[in-house]
Amino acid sequence: MSEFSPARLDDLLGRLADGLLVEAEAAELDQILRTSPEARERYRVFSATHLMLASGHVESLADHSIPIKQRPFLPIVSVAAAAIALLAFAIALWPSRPVESIPPVSVRNVPETPVLAVVALAENARWDLPEAAAGGMKLRSTPVTLSSGIISLNLIGGQTLTLRGPARFELIDAREMKLSVGDASFRMDDKGDPYIMRVPGGAVVDLGTEFSVNVSPEGTSDVHVFEGLVSASIIGTGDRTREERLLNEGQSVRISKTLETSPAAPSDFLRPLPSEMSQPSPAGKDYEDAVMRSAPAAWWNFEAGEGETSIRPAAGSQALQLHGNPLLTGLAGRRFLFTNPVTHAGFALTDQPLTGLDTPAGITVECLLFPLSERMGTALALDEPALAPPATGPLAHLKHPPTRLSIERMGLRGKNIGHMHPDYAMRGMMRSPAGYEGGTNAYSSENHLLHRWIHVVITHDGKTQRLYIDGHLSDEVDSEFLFRNAALRPIIARLHPHPELRNIRQWHGGIDEVAIYNRVLDPEEIRSHADALDR
Repeated sequence: MSEFSPARLDDLLGRLADGLLVEAEAAELDQILRTSPEARERYRVFSATHLMLASGHVESLADHSIPIKQRPFLPIVSVAAAAIALLAFAIALWPSRPVESIPPVSVRNVPETPVLAVVALAENARWDLPEAAAGGMKLRSTPVTLSSGIISLNLIGGQTLTLRGPARFELIDAREMKLSVGDASFRMDDKGDPYIMRVPGGAVVDLGTEFSVNVSPEGTSDVHVFEGLVSASIIGTGDRTREERLLNEGQSVRISKTLETSPAAPSDFLRPLPSEMSQPSPAGKDYEDAVMRSAPAAWWNFEAGEGETSIRPAAGSQALQLHGNPLLTGLAGRRFLFTNPVTHAGFALTDQPLTGLDTPAGITVECLLFPLSERMGTALALDEPALAPPATGPLAHLKHPPTRLSIERMGLRGKNIGHMHPDYAMRGMMRSPAGYEGGTNAYSSENHLLHRWIHVVITHDGKTQRLYIDGHLSDEVDSEFLFRNAALRPIIARLHPHPELRNIRQWHGGIDEVAIYNRVLDPEEIRSHADALDR
């Protein structure tokens, strides 16, 4: 029987199941399995174990005597289960087949692990990942050691997770993570599915709330609930809850070998960082020159002073009027509009609609966006105020004109309006004629467009609708467009302005350099604008 290292084999098998195996490791694993019957038997048990976990048959694990590297809850098998099943079948046949016929281990078809979070803020953060911590980075199911600083993550399920170093953590899937040591704060912004935070010897289950956890190097965990309800528990063998306690707002508990009252004060716990703009607008003098050369029919760069409610145009004749409580922020020459659903809810629009945009020459709308929220939000819309809302029928309750065009940041795939698209993608939507529903959609191929400035352009030439992200064509779709010489009103930071309607899709984040052209910009022209940004 050939010699091999069981510990090394377990490590390679674990990386294979996690989708992290590189080519050199695949070759090493292939050699071990070809030369050792004992290794092949161990692999067979490993595959069977993962298939049981994936299908929920945890009780059957007691039938296997070979210890397998422990990984909490192992949700990654849902991604790799099909591949493991085929490999397990091949392993079962190996003892009766010549070594030469054994299929090699390959990583070419191992799917990329899904994005589980996007970095929202990073303050003096240092970690062990290859790239430095920065806003807009995507995190997958990878163990992370945060040696110092603070990071705030927007999780795929709509939650906010803030961590303070030194800390060790791992995002397991969309509903679960592991905190081995360090301080963490968790907030569920909307009511959603329960989220599990595993700690040494126990777990904290969020039930729609805000809570914080401090895990000491010794393995004890202190939990405090700031809002809502939490379940704190001791986890025994077989991943089963042995003791649990429900915590209401203001209550704390310590998880060790038992559940006991925590001696920590509320001030000892980390709270989520506020969502705020962390990057200045990238539009400097070079970008303004590039836009001016393309001669926009209307253009606003928000270079207004503090307290002003009228935004003078950089091109065109009409000013934007601010309504509600939007914020003009940023340094002089780099100012932009900021809105959110709570403290700075509001929008901007012109007093009168713009003419000369709805012509056979086509239309282009261009802007810079900094999305901060995973909720669906409208950055810009063009409606047709000359059309009155319907007097009768299912849409009679509407009190705003129909929409002609919009640029929006979507939520999770299929979540908000039932459309299928990449998670947190940009959408350019056109309706011809203007209306309240229907239309043609172009969705960005890029996903998780969060916490960074994005250059967004939508064009329509009467036959084809195109969406460009950061100067590159991202999506295009056939779309017959009826030009009517309609007068169109721009609305910035909402889908429509009516204050009594709830479904206004308030934008959360920054908006800058809104330009509208009465023609279609060509691809090289769009690329030159994106290249002129100061990034």
